[in-house]
Amino acid sequence: MKKYDTGLPATLTTPLTGGEAMKKRGCISNTLKQVFTVPYEPHPEDLSFLERSQSQSKSDVDVEVAVMSADESKRYFGRSISRRGIQPVYLKVTNRRSGPLFFDCVHLDPYYYPPLEAAGVCHFWNLKQLAASFGLLSVIFLPLLFILPFKLISARKSNKRMDEFFCSQTFPRGFIPEGQTAKGFVFCSLDDGNKIVNVKLLGTDKALTFSFSVPVPGIAVDYEGKLDFLTQYEPADQVTCDLSTLKNMLENEPRATTNASGTREGDPGTLGSLLPE
Repeated sequence: MKKYDTGLPATLTTPLTGGEAMKKRGCISNTLKQVFTVPYEPHPEDLSFLERSQSQSKSDVDVEVAVMSADESKRYFGRSISRRGIQPVYLKVTNRRSGPLFFDCVHLDPYYYPPLEAAGVCHFWNLKQLAASFGLLSVIFLPLLFILPFKLISARKSNKRMDEFFCSQTFPRGFIPEGQTAKGFVFCSLDDGNKIVNVKLLGTDKALTFSFSVPVPGIAVDYEGKLDFLTQYEPADQVTCDLSTLKNMLENEPRATTNASGTREGDPGTLGSLLPE
């Protein structure tokens, strides 16, 4: 048989080592998993948000709170729940009193989400949602429709896992017995920059209230010390006064914004900066 010289260097096929073969099979497996399934992967081991927790103690009751940022809640719960207007607030209560305590969830947020409702708005699509979203575009993707049954079955299983996970992470309902600790999340409405957390616990003899102001990472806000108000105004515009003088000054200010001619009023309010001497 006649041999031809192609002028190209000879190449050798090197057998894959055991580690390389396993890595290649792992890549193929992950690709197939992404194509045919809808994976749900929360990370409850990531507790970095607790580094910003705040604690208070009163009448033999210890309360610890922490508020998740958008990135932290997405990693922990496996879904971008902040995009749905939900913000998980971590709460830990230790009852050292001689009697049970009841946590008033409505006092924390009247519009809080029960765990199944919070999970429900984060669910993966079902067949009805897919049909409504794609409509006639589904004809274009007709060759890929054979994947759809696998996706729907996987999504249903992932949604069930999501429900179970959200329920397992929520703050327990009912009473906190004496000598016991309860902890978990309350799914509240979203607040950026800073969140006020008011915890009300009802005892057999009295109610205990704990108030927290918790910074939430994610946006740059001027009240965190990045803006020096004293340098924003001339000394002549800065007035030293007591509460009585301040009250008189505010009463003399316009009650609302106006148009250029002053004939129509706009938004109410007067903005000022109060700084200690």
